[in-house]
Formats: sequence, structure tokens, C-alpha cells
Amino acid sequence: MKVMELRGLTRKETGIYYRREFKGQAVFESRGELSELPLSFIIENHPVGPPEISIVFDTEPIWPIVPVISSLKHMVLEMDKTGLLP
Repeated sequence: MKVMELRGLTRKETGIYYRREFKGQAVFESRGELSELPLSFIIENHPVGPPEISIVFDTEPIWPIVPVISSLKHMVLEMDKTGLLP
């Protein structure tokens, strides 16, 4: 299971400046096949330490969820650092 990319990301405006909410689709590759899964995630910045990233899938994935969430958190953090998030 490999996370290929995040597509169709949209940002939901909130009144809290340190909390950003996004929706989109994650593209996964498993056994040579690509599949998409809708998700939403929140990036919450704290005064000290790294940002906290929470990921919620709209539908339950059929593969083990812990490595998928770990890969997605890493991808979201890198996209945030490089300015690729909307």
C-alpha cells in the first residue's frame, strides 16, 4: 500500500487562525491498482512543537489503517512545509 497523491483539496475556512481544515481524495496504489478514498484532515498548530494532524476517512478503508494514516500525515506535513496546500 502506497500513498501516491492527494487530489481535489479544498480548504474550509474557520474562525480559528491556528486550525486549518481540508477535504479531498487520497490516491493509493495497491498491487498495481490505483484507488481513491475521500478524506478530510485538520492541521492544528501549537505554540511549541510540531503541528498536530488529524485524518478522517469518509468511508472505511479495506486495508490496514495505521500505516496509511502515518504515510498521509507525513505527506500532509511535507505539502504544508512546501506551500502546496490551498
